[in-house]
Amino acid sequence: MKKFLLSFLLVTLIAGIIKAETASITFSEAGYTNAAEIGKVELAEGLVTLTFEKGSNSNSTKYYTSGAAARMYASNTLTVACQQGYDITGIIITTDTGASYLLKSTTFEPEGTVTQNDGKNITTWTGNAQSIVFTNGTGTSGHSRLKSIEVTYVSAGPVAVYNPEITLMPKNTVSISCATDGATIHYTTDGNDPTTSSPVYTSTFTISQTTTVKALAVKGADKSSIVEKTLSPNTVNSLAEFLSLASASSVTVDAPLTAVYQNGSYLYVVENNTPLLIYGYNMPQYKNGDIIPAGVTGSYNLRYNNPQMAVEVATLGTASAGTEVNPEVTSIEEVSLDMRNRYVVFNDVELNYESATSATMSDADGNTMTVYNNNFKLDLASGRYDIYGFINYFNNTPQLVPVKAESLLETVATPVISPESGEVEEGTVVTVSCATEGATIRYTTDGTVPTSESEVFPASGITLTHALNLTVVAFKDNMNMSAAATAEYTIKGQQPATETETFDFSDPAGLNPAQEDPGTTGTNIQGVTFTSGDATLEVAENTNNTAARLWTLTQDRGIAMRLYVSDKVTILPANGKKIAKVTFVIAQNVTFKPTFITDGGSYSSTSKEWVAGSADGSDRVAFTVSERSDISKILVELTGSTVGIDDITADETTTAPAEYYNLQGMRVNGDRLTPGIYIMRQGSKTSKILVR
Repeated sequence: MKKFLLSFLLVTLIAGIIKAETASITFSEAGYTNAAEIGKVELAEGLVTLTFEKGSNSNSTKYYTSGAAARMYASNTLTVACQQGYDITGIIITTDTGASYLLKSTTFEPEGTVTQNDGKNITTWTGNAQSIVFTNGTGTSGHSRLKSIEVTYVSAGPVAVYNPEITLMPKNTVSISCATDGATIHYTTDGNDPTTSSPVYTSTFTISQTTTVKALAVKGADKSSIVEKTLSPNTVNSLAEFLSLASASSVTVDAPLTAVYQNGSYLYVVENNTPLLIYGYNMPQYKNGDIIPAGVTGSYNLRYNNPQMAVEVATLGTASAGTEVNPEVTSIEEVSLDMRNRYVVFNDVELNYESATSATMSDADGNTMTVYNNNFKLDLASGRYDIYGFINYFNNTPQLVPVKAESLLETVATPVISPESGEVEEGTVVTVSCATEGATIRYTTDGTVPTSESEVFPASGITLTHALNLTVVAFKDNMNMSAAATAEYTIKGQQPATETETFDFSDPAGLNPAQEDPGTTGTNIQGVTFTSGDATLEVAENTNNTAARLWTLTQDRGIAMRLYVSDKVTILPANGKKIAKVTFVIAQNVTFKPTFITDGGSYSSTSKEWVAGSADGSDRVAFTVSERSDISKILVELTGSTVGIDDITADETTTAPAEYYNLQGMRVNGDRLTPGIYIMRQGSKTSKILVR
C-alpha cells in the first residue's frame, strides 16, 4: 500500500499537481463503548495518527455515550501526526455546542494559524507540519467534548529513508522500527547522536531509568534524520521504585500490595515496608491484610508534601487473604518525613480538641502534634488515649490522621435528660442526672457541644417557656468527659410552619438571577445576590486572590459553587420568616469546613446541616470556609406561624377560661405575660389587651 501511495504521489508531482487528502473520525460512529479510554487512533490506513495522552491530569481522554463525544480533560494532549513524506496542512476539531465543553485556552505546537467560529465549537488549525501537539486548557479541572476531528494532509515529496520510530512497550521494553525495507538502524542511549559506528539495533531492549534513546536509519548512501525520544519506565518492581521514579505518567507496580486501611476513595497500602496512599473513585473494597495482585497502575503526585498514587481503578484486582498489618509503635519526637503514609500508634497521649476536626496531641515530655480528624471523622473527645492512624504532612508540618483510639481513662456516664425530646406543656421542668457520682453537668442551648467552661446545669432544672434545643455533657477530673446528650422541645401551641427554599448551583440557568454555564474557566459570582422564594443568598465581594465562582467539576460530578478560603456567604429570610435550618449538598469527596456567624445554632460536619439554636429561628446566617469547597445546593428551611388569629370579633361575655396569644399568633402563658400587646380569647369573645 505504501509503495502504491508513493508511486501515485510521484506521478502527481511530475504532473505539477499536489492533491490534498483528508482523514477524519466522528467519535459517535467509531464503535467506542461507554467510558472507553482513547489512546492511539489510526486514520487513512495508518497514514495519519491521533495520539491522546493524560499530560498532567490524572484522567485520560475517554469516550462517553452521554454527549456522544471524546472527553478530553484539562492538560490532556493530542498529537496529530502523519507518516514521513507527508505534511499536515489543516486540522478541524468540532466540539459539543454546550458552553462548558468547548476548547478553551488551548495551545498548539507548532502554532500555525488558529481560528474559532462564533460559537467557538469549531476550532481550526492551519499550517504545515508533520506533527502537531495541542493541549486542552490548563490546570486539572473541566473537560472538552470532542465530537469529530478532520485532518488535511499533502505529500511532502519522496523519501529515500524513513525516520526510525522509537516505541516504549510494556515492561519497559524499547522497540525501534523503520518503514524503509532493508534499512539498518543505529542507536544510542548515552545522549550522543548516533552514527554509522553506533550499535546496530537488532532486537528490543529494556530501560531501568529515564533514558533518552536516539536512532538513525541508513540504507546505502542515504540516511534518515536522527530521531530521539526520552522514555521513563512504565513498570517498576516495588513501591519504593514507584516513589523514586515520581512519574506523572501511568506506571505499573509489578509487585503485590497489602491493604492496610480503606475509607471510601482512600486506600493505604504497603509493600516491602514501603507505605503509600492510593485514591480513586469506586475502588473495590479491601480489609487489613488483603493481598492485592501485582499490576496496580497509576500516576504519582505530591499533595501537601504527601506522596500519593492516582490509581487506574480497573487495575485493582481481586484480593486474597493475607496477614493483618499491625501499627508501628512510635513517639511524637520520632516522626519524620520518611514516615509519611505509615500506620502507627502513639501510646498514652493527651488529646485536646480545638474544633470538630482538629485536636492537639501531647505526650508526657511536652511534645505536641496535630491530629487532623477530617478525612475519616473519628468520634473522639478530649482525654487520654492510645491513638492509631497514619502519618500525614501539611507542607512541612507533621500530623496524624486517626483511625482508632483506645481510652486510658474511664469515661463519665452519659447524662440522662428528662423528659425526652418532643412537644411539652409550657412550664414543664427539665432535669438532668448522671450516674457518675461527683460529675459536673454543663449545658448549651445553641446546638454546640458544651466545654468545661460552659454553664453548669441548674440542680433545680430549667422551666420551659419556649422551644429549646438542649445539649449536656458531664465532666469529672481524671476521667474522659461523657458523650453529649441532646433534647429538643417545642411548646404546645407554638409549633411553627416551615418551608424550604433551594439554591441549586448545579443548574446555573435556574438560579435567580440566571447564570451562564461555567465551562472550564468558571463563572464569577462574587457580589451576586441570589433569590429563592422568601430567602436571599449574598455572595460577598472577593476577600482573597480568587473569586467565588460556579465551576464545572471533574469526574462528571456536575456544576457547583466553588468557594475559596475566607469566602463569605450570607443567607437572609424575607417577609417575616426566620431561618430554622440550612443544609449543604456538596460534591463527592469534597470537604466543607464552614465557620458560622449567627445568633446561635449548630453545624454537623456529618450531615452538613446547620440548625438554629431556637425554634423561632434566626434572622441571619453567615458562613465562611476555611478550605476550598464545592457546593452543589443550599437548602434553606424557613419558619412561619401555623397558629394565628385572622380578625377580632366582639361577642357576649362568657365564663370560659382565657387564652392569650402574642401578635405573631403564638399561644403564651397568661400568668407570665411580659409588657406588650396580646390577643385574649375567652370562649367566642376575642379582644386586644395591653400589659404594662
